[in-house]
Amino acid sequence: MKKQNKGKNLMIILIISLLILILLCYFIVSNFKINKVLSAKYDNIKCITSDCDGIMATRKIKNKEMVFLLNSKGKIISKYEKKSDRYEPYALSKNYFISSSQNDDKSKTTYVVYNKKGKQIYKTQEKLEKINDDYILISSDNEKYSIVNKDGKLVYSDIKEVNFYNNKKFISAKIDQDYILFNEKLEKVLTNYTVDKEVKDKNDEVLYLILKDTKSEEYSYFDIKSSKIVGESFSNYKETENDDEYLITRKVNNSKVTYVLYKNGKQKKSENNKSQIELVNDIKSTLNKDYYLYTSTVSNEGNKYVLVDNLKENSIGTFNVKTKKYTEIYKYSKTENIYSTVNKIESKNKEYYQISCSSNMCDTPVSVVYNLTDNKVILKNNDSDKIVKKYAQYENNYKVIKYAKTGENEDYKGKYVLYDNNNKEVAKLDNEVIVIDSKMIIGNDISDSKIALYNSETKKMLTETKGEIINLNNKKLYKYTNDNNEEFIVDNTGKEIATKSSNGVLVYSDDSILSGYKSIEVYNLDTNKKINYSLTKNEEITDVTSSTIKPYKGLIYINNTKNNYFKIIKNNGKEKKIKKLIINRVMQNKEKNVVIITKNSSNQYGLYIIK
Repeated sequence: MKKQNKGKNLMIILIISLLILILLCYFIVSNFKINKVLSAKYDNIKCITSDCDGIMATRKIKNKEMVFLLNSKGKIISKYEKKSDRYEPYALSKNYFISSSQNDDKSKTTYVVYNKKGKQIYKTQEKLEKINDDYILISSDNEKYSIVNKDGKLVYSDIKEVNFYNNKKFISAKIDQDYILFNEKLEKVLTNYTVDKEVKDKNDEVLYLILKDTKSEEYSYFDIKSSKIVGESFSNYKETENDDEYLITRKVNNSKVTYVLYKNGKQKKSENNKSQIELVNDIKSTLNKDYYLYTSTVSNEGNKYVLVDNLKENSIGTFNVKTKKYTEIYKYSKTENIYSTVNKIESKNKEYYQISCSSNMCDTPVSVVYNLTDNKVILKNNDSDKIVKKYAQYENNYKVIKYAKTGENEDYKGKYVLYDNNNKEVAKLDNEVIVIDSKMIIGNDISDSKIALYNSETKKMLTETKGEIINLNNKKLYKYTNDNNEEFIVDNTGKEIATKSSNGVLVYSDDSILSGYKSIEVYNLDTNKKINYSLTKNEEITDVTSSTIKPYKGLIYINNTKNNYFKIIKNNGKEKKIKKLIINRVMQNKEKNVVIITKNSSNQYGLYIIK
């Protein structure tokens, strides 16, 4: 009986937990908080920075024109009386703001730092830049810099070089003859070091820094969390297949040893510690006179296979360095002075080569794309007049080859050719082509804005020239335009997630896509769900400048300037209607807060912020 009660209690707890989880998810997805920050009684409200991290509002109070400066969260940082129209704020911190003014012929600019009360604390004709809440950079015309603090007091002068890293959390400066690395509090972290590289992840977040010792010219890993150098220094470094890892070279007992530098700062000895010449000589020592080595195919100590000519069997093939086994790729028709043209194909993953034989050497011209890492033929044809420059392969075995302009075949010079999974030519284009519904497993990332897009499932070329890759919410999507001037966005399965007719709109924020004309649809990339709204009479999805409002936070922003209201359509389709106000402008700042500047019928401005 007690066991049954325990079972029932456990079931009740599980059900309650599930309900709480469902309600929590519903609240997160379906609700947002819109805060009225300023009522519509201001003469003007505008952003003072391009990303709207600073907001300025002005209004008259008892015949005094007052200025209010707010941060990205809507908190008033400064309030002061405006005594001149000449100075306009352009930078804001929690301790000060910076304004600038030009003379009548715009030949001279004056910069002023004010405290929160609007009192002038520093004035100059040299450009001022906000470093952080406590410090300001002064840039002179002779490429020298100075730093003043929030009180306008000079901290450093005669700085010859200055650079910022990790969103200005670290400052590298050359003062006198010393290179100094500061933290954001302007405390010295290291002396005689410069930042050689800022290593970032795929989301553009800084992982660590690689520093260079200005005296020894050695490099070091710098941990941005602890502000310390981690591990042994190294003499050089180069990229690996992983963007956040590097191959580094260290001196150990007067010998150069290669290590892998990981993103956590740890170093592991690499298998590759010999020079290319040493590796070639080692392999040559294992070959007898019957083999000719293609030295360009020797790249590291991990080489399991290399390309060789078998002079005895009159063929080209691979030689297993460990087992000494030879595998033939193709035969030559001649018996003397035999050779093939071998070119390495660009790839970050494995070792790929194009091997070709002309009609002078082979009965039938042959060209092979070969995976030397796995010792297998990828693609073989009898066209030695085409030279492979770049190769890509997808999981569904579709392939894209870019042929070099140095080939003899005029029809293929510099062309991108798409082959299906049976190696049949599908298309020959001037632009790079992507198979959107399959994952690329061989080849390098594509960043061109004018690309061809092909759907292998439908066997359809979506566009030959008007495609582009867009990265939203850490997802790779594809956008293209057809001959009817209609725009489409598809995902990596080829599924259409947004469509724009010739008279419709298609805009996107960092997490959502809005499309439509009178019937508006927003696709939320977080939830993979859509919300729809049909515009009624006089309703628009534009601000007062007729610019389409982006679907920030997956919401639809509706403006009705004739009936004097605006709406916000939530993720669950429900709406929030605010009367007697229209949207003047909508922006999203770097903290992901949505800033809505409103206006009433008396041309008075207000401010809402969605957090």
